[in-house]
Order: sequence, then structure tokens, then C-alpha cells
Amino acid sequence: MGSPRSNAGVRASVAAGLLVLVGGCTLAPARVWNLDQLHEPDGTPRGRARLMNDLEYVLTRLFEKTHYGGAAFREQQAEGKRVKNPLGECFDNVVGLADAKRDEQVAGLQAWAYGWLAVDCTYVLSRERCAFELGGLARDLRVPASAPPPQGEAVTPEGVKTALDELLAAVRGVVAAPALAGTSLVDACARVRALPLDRAGALRLLRATNELLTNDRDLPELAPLRELRLALAQRCVVLALRKALADPNGRVRAAALDSALIAFPSERDALLHAAITDAMENVEAPEEVVQRALELLAEHGLPQAPAGTESAVFERGWEDLLLQVVRISPEGPVNAAACRALGKVTAAPGSLRPEVWLAWARARPPAPTPPQPAAPDTAPSQTPPADPSAPAEAPHGAGASP
Repeated sequence: MGSPRSNAGVRASVAAGLLVLVGGCTLAPARVWNLDQLHEPDGTPRGRARLMNDLEYVLTRLFEKTHYGGAAFREQQAEGKRVKNPLGECFDNVVGLADAKRDEQVAGLQAWAYGWLAVDCTYVLSRERCAFELGGLARDLRVPASAPPPQGEAVTPEGVKTALDELLAAVRGVVAAPALAGTSLVDACARVRALPLDRAGALRLLRATNELLTNDRDLPELAPLRELRLALAQRCVVLALRKALADPNGRVRAAALDSALIAFPSERDALLHAAITDAMENVEAPEEVVQRALELLAEHGLPQAPAGTESAVFERGWEDLLLQVVRISPEGPVNAAACRALGKVTAAPGSLRPEVWLAWARARPPAPTPPQPAAPDTAPSQTPPADPSAPAEAPHGAGASP
């Protein structure tokens, strides 16, 4: 038995934890714990796991800190149980993690979990939800305004371990003797930020940073570590979204498209155009991606024209693309979404009937002529002018005209 003072401390800690739960908060650490338990490192599901609800997680953490029950109790608690529906449990915890009130700590946990499972989870619905949640996370983490990551060949796992060991040593020194640590933590964080990382390396470092900030996250001396966590979280979001945009399932790609438009605003035109025109070979349900891109155009209109592109030429190009979708797609959700998009991006009265839009296209004025680049200030060419009556050459690759 512990002393009265220690028992009183445990009771006070338990009461504080219960007050948090009564307040209706969803504990992000508990959801991340469960997701880690439910998956192998490569994202495949585990058959056995030690799953905990919020209350169990709080009490278990408290008992671990106070060494309640001894080694036998802790060993018993560490044993996992058979999970009847690991994929369903995964999805439930992904949704539960999204419901957690987001602060710096929760954002770091979400970036790690979503950055991992949006790509590696074998369950399509969980990958889809993770990819979708990356959009709001990118906005709150200010990903669009963040600096581009360092370029170059990604550092090896051994290099990541070396950086992690240096970071851990610096944190221990700051916590143990802040006045003697100097700039060791600032320097260690700067070295990590300068590393070119792949997704696996960024996730590994973010997970370690989250762990290091679990108990002492409010110490002023750890401000450089909190800044590093933000930078790593931003990088994990970006790397995961790039991967999710190439997912083998259209549902996941469509969710990643939503998020990518938030994370990469300067790429909106290219992202939407690729979603509609990409062949997407060997992708399951590719129509999901096309339909989502058309729905976004119908809701928000055209993205901003790239620099140096005339607005009239840009708009005409999109009109032609949408009309092509209307012309070749069978009646259904994709065709209807294309009709709605045309109603948004043109001044014509909206209609869901393809024949109305095809008739409108035939009655349009001629396409605007793109501006020609200015002729260089050089001597005039000695080539004689072409005979306007001569037949024009066929485009490259075109067959002879009948």
C-alpha cells in the first residue's frame, strides 16, 4: 500500500481525468493508441489488440505512472484480445480522432495517424476518411503558407535514427538543466528540419516528437521542439496527400482531391484538370474522381487562371473540356455533374439535359484567339511568304484527309 499522500495524489489525478471525460472531450491519444494497436507497421490489420475507451486510457496511464498493481498487473494489462472486426474498429477510431478538439498536441497526433493510414491502411473507407481529414488539418496547420521541404535524396533510416538520437539527447539536457543546455535543442531541431525526408522518415520523427511533448509540452524551454512538431506535421500532411492522390481506389483519390485543393491552392487548376482527364488505368471506381472534380467545379466555379493565360482563353478551354464530358459520358451522375459545372462556369441558363448544352455549344461565338508572342527584334527572315492558296499541312500524327 502506498502512503496516504500518494494515494491522495492518485485520487486527485483520477478525479481530474474523470472531469475531462465528463466534459465530453474525445481523447485523441486514446484513438491514436487504438489505431496503433489495430495495425502492423505496414498498415495491415492485426487480429489481436489491446483497445481502450477514453476512461480506460486515462486510468491505465495513471496506474502506469503510480506503478499500481505491480509487474504482474501491468503484464496482464499489456495482453491483447482477439478483435472480431479490426477494419470496423479502425474506421470507428479514425472518425473518433477527427472528433477530438484540435490543438497543437491533437494536430500532431492527427497528422501522424492520418499521414500513416491515408496511404497504408488496407481498408478503403478508412483511407478515404483519413485523406478527407487531411484537408482541414492542412488548413489548420497552415500548410499552404509553409516553406517547401528540403529537396534531395531522402535520408536513410539510419540517418533518421541518428537525428532522432541527437534530438532525444538535446531534450533530456534541456529538461534536466535548462540553464546549461545552451542552444543544443535549437541546433538539433534545425538539423532535423534541414533533412530531406520521405513519408516514412517524417512519420517516424513526428511520432517521436509527439511522445517527447506528451508530459512537458508547456515548458518554455521546449518551444523549438513544438516548432519542429509543426514543421514535421506539415510535411507528413503534404507527403501523404501526394501519395493519396495516386491511390488505387477512386474513392480515396476523390477525398484526397478535396484535401489537395486546400493544401495546394496554387495547383487547383492542374489538380482539377488531371482528375477529369487522367486515364487512371488500374484504378478501381475512377468515375468517383471525375464526378468529385465536376462537383467541385459546380460548387465553386473555375479556379484562378495560371499566370500569363488570358481569362477568355482559359474559360473557353474549360468549357470545351466540360462539353466533351457531357458529349461522351452516359447519362448518370458524371453527366449530370458536368451539366451543373457548365451552368456554374458559363452565363447560360443551367440545365441537366445534355442536348441543351450541346445546342448551346453550337451557337457559341468563335473561340478567342490566344495572343501571339511578340516577334523578336531581329533582321527580317529571307524566307518568302507562304502562298495562301496552298493547302495547309496536316497536324503531326494526323492521317491524310479523305
